Amino acid sequence: MTSKKNETAPTHTPPARSVARGELSRRIVALEAAKKKVEERQNSARGLAIRGETAKALAAQLAGLKAQAVAALADHALNGSGRPPKLSGDGREDLIERLAEAEALAEAAGPAIEVVNAEIARAHGDFNRASIAVHDIVVPVLEEELGALDREIQAHLEKLIPLETRLAGLRLWAERKSYLKEGEARGPFLRLMNAAAEVMTAKRVSLRTPANETDETIWQVLADRLFTDADALAVPHAEAA
Repeated sequence: MTSKKNETAPTHTPPARSVARGELSRRIVALEAAKKKVEERQNSARGLAIRGETAKALAAQLAGLKAQAVAALADHALNGSGRPPKLSGDGREDLIERLAEAEALAEAAGPAIEVVNAEIARAHGDFNRASIAVHDIVVPVLEEELGALDREIQAHLEKLIPLETRLAGLRLWAERKSYLKEGEARGPFLRLMNAAAEVMTAKRVSLRTPANETDETIWQVLADRLFTDADALAVPHAEAA
């Protein structure tokens, strides 16, 4: 029997990725279908173009035979005597039949090529729309996952910062922000600054304590949580206990 200790824990799939996976798979299938359709239509267009080239080649060949016949008849009329030269048996009859068929196919290919070109354009449009759809699905998922990862990192960083440094940094950050605001907009920052100072005094932490070189983003994240939590100002007390 296999020990449970050797069993691998299931890999957690982020919610955003789970939601997008089915839609993304469908879009990729659409991409492949559009690509295949473009290739098929391009092959059809090449086949129709060959018909036109075949008709041109046969017409040129027939024109050459006609020129030879005219030259032979003209030479006989000027210099010959008796019966004129026999012109049958040079393959002209078969060539005329083949030319007529090729010209008919080439004429029919004209409208068909227009239809094929229109279908190629539509297939390209389908391909481009599917590509954009894949991009629109993937990017928000990645942004959401990166945002969640960033918040998780910030939460871990907060726990690593000593309480004294956290209080000092938060107080100085709120003070600087209050200088940049006017009127009532200064209120939240002033209250946060004063609350941090009160906790520092109660904990006998000097108001001159430096915030060191900590990334200011941490103070922004912490302040955002404090602003939205009515009881958050008591958090430093609880953490210090």
